[in-house]
Amino acid sequence: VVTSEDAYYYRDKIGLGVQIGHQLGMNWRHYHGFNPSFSLISNPSSKVDDLVYLEASLGWQFQNRFMNGLIFDDRDNVFTPTQGMYLRLNADFVGGVLGWADHYNRYGFSTNFFWWPTDFTFFNLIRAGELRRWRFVFQHHLSGTFTQQSEPVYNTQDLFENPYVESY
Repeated sequence: VVTSEDAYYYRDKIGLGVQIGHQLGMNWRHYHGFNPSFSLISNPSSKVDDLVYLEASLGWQFQNRFMNGLIFDDRDNVFTPTQGMYLRLNADFVGGVLGWADHYNRYGFSTNFFWWPTDFTFFNLIRAGELRRWRFVFQHHLSGTFTQQSEPVYNTQDLFENPYVESY
């Protein structure tokens, strides 16, 4: 009998999110958001990383997150795009001036590019009008994230209150 154990743990998180946005021209949008939350890591198995054990030993953690983002969207259809691009740039600021336990900045981007080389008529070799609505659509996706740990701003905050950056 071969038995194996997987690494697992539970992250319970409760919070509230408020977000506003506005249109900048035809294809551009900008948004701001604020998200205070409580989180707790519990029941780590024996095979999890040591960092998870250290985070679990901290107990409940409170986090203030301020989000900023810029979106470019010129897709032809939001639900079933066949051409166009969706680009999202975002910056999350956690702690710092906002206070509490976590202190880091996270920057990211995500892009999706859609295009179609042909439809099911194969360059109009088949003359069925119904087949022109169906297309071979290619989607290319690229994303990245950079996290920078920051320091507390106020002297009353302890730098090592939570020295671990929350996993993404």
